[in-house]
Amino acid sequence: MRYLVGFMCVLALGVMGCSDGGAGPATEFEAGDAVTVSNTSPFAECTADSDPELPFYADSEVEPWLEVNPTNRNHLAASWQQDRYQKGACRGNVASVSFDGGQSWQESVVPGLGRCSGGEWDAVTDPWLTFAANGDLYHASLVINRETDTEPKRSAMIVHKSVDGGLTWGDPITVSEANDGFGEDKEAIAADPYDACSGYLVWTRYEPVPPHELMFSRTTDCGENWEEASAIRTEIPSELGLQLVVLPNGTLFMYIVVGWQVSRAEPWELASIRSPDGGETWSEPTKIADVHSAIPMTPDPPLRIRSGSDDIAVDRRSGNLYMVWEESFREPRLTQVAFSMSTDGGLTWSPEVRLDQTPGDAGALQEQAILPSVAVSDDGTVGVTYYNFQNDTSRDGRSDTDHWFIHCHPDATECADAANWGAQIRLTEHSFDYNLAPKSGGLFLGDYVGLAAAGSDFFALPSVTTPDDPADTVLIPIRGR
Repeated sequence: MRYLVGFMCVLALGVMGCSDGGAGPATEFEAGDAVTVSNTSPFAECTADSDPELPFYADSEVEPWLEVNPTNRNHLAASWQQDRYQKGACRGNVASVSFDGGQSWQESVVPGLGRCSGGEWDAVTDPWLTFAANGDLYHASLVINRETDTEPKRSAMIVHKSVDGGLTWGDPITVSEANDGFGEDKEAIAADPYDACSGYLVWTRYEPVPPHELMFSRTTDCGENWEEASAIRTEIPSELGLQLVVLPNGTLFMYIVVGWQVSRAEPWELASIRSPDGGETWSEPTKIADVHSAIPMTPDPPLRIRSGSDDIAVDRRSGNLYMVWEESFREPRLTQVAFSMSTDGGLTWSPEVRLDQTPGDAGALQEQAILPSVAVSDDGTVGVTYYNFQNDTSRDGRSDTDHWFIHCHPDATECADAANWGAQIRLTEHSFDYNLAPKSGGLFLGDYVGLAAAGSDFFALPSVTTPDDPADTVLIPIRGR
């Protein structure tokens, strides 16, 4: 695969991270060469967490997240799970930053989490990043101590801050901790793009018996302190998969998944809530869509894939909201990509449509599309990525997989109509074998995949497998012109 440094935007005055979008919206996109972001595991020599009951996939990097510094579009920050455990979570979260638009990267271990990073926790997961309006960088993690004969399971939400762009990190701040049958899960962190010292952390707290709770905390002093966690909602039996964005008018917008179930036998509801006062009060839920999901499978042979998180993006110019998720549109139930958008701040939503452009004649499992991500460029172009198996055409025991990009601009066409999106662009030069991914509740490359925008360009950060490595994170630039 072309995992080499091979892309630059060259101007007479030097190398820029991307185009400035000043000439109007980009109408054409082209994928550049991929750059391998992850390195050999920094925990390779560590024995502090050795446990024969907890085997892991050495040198695996999964569930990547990606952000671009709003004060410097050449500055990218990535994070991922390092060395995924077979029983879930990983040995530690690792970050990496680039100051030259993704051409070169500098890696750091997020400190004070797992035992190989100086922490007290058995396992680490769910890396999430966000840049503040002044360029400060925040990192959120979920940490877990597994239940033993003498100790109950414990979990906590931990936040770090970096003031040098992600090269080094401050001390971990424990925002919330749960034990005695309670469990924290699936956090998302968002800095306020209009207030450099405000940021928000949301997550799900599972109770021994439903209903569970949606939790919220915030900082208003540039991350020095985080408010005591409070429950947003407590009366709905099962909620998971939340994410928060800030609208141009300062309203906090969060989507929630209501009635989610592991079996995916029955539909659940995708809904949203809003706060006009920085999280003091929240609206009643607004329905986005009913979700009829399926369990994704590799095509050759059929192996279960663990996936399923949704993604949302906001256009900071117009306030438009765009949402993607995994959906099944017909029988037999196959996982594909659904899309809906809102032009009124999330009060109403367009009818859901199937958005991925996977061909329908490749074979049933080859028609799947999984793990969608969405981002909005500075010029308002909406970009969506996903994996699919359309190039898996031979029965050779491989599940040939590729990563794809599609786009639409709402000023030029009606993006709520899937027929108006540009033709999909292949991001991976060569297909990779999904069967080689770490096995952790199914083949696992992550519950989410990195995608970010800068100027008129996009940057995809998928995990891919190689014959020598269970999973690498790679950056693929998608240049707009």
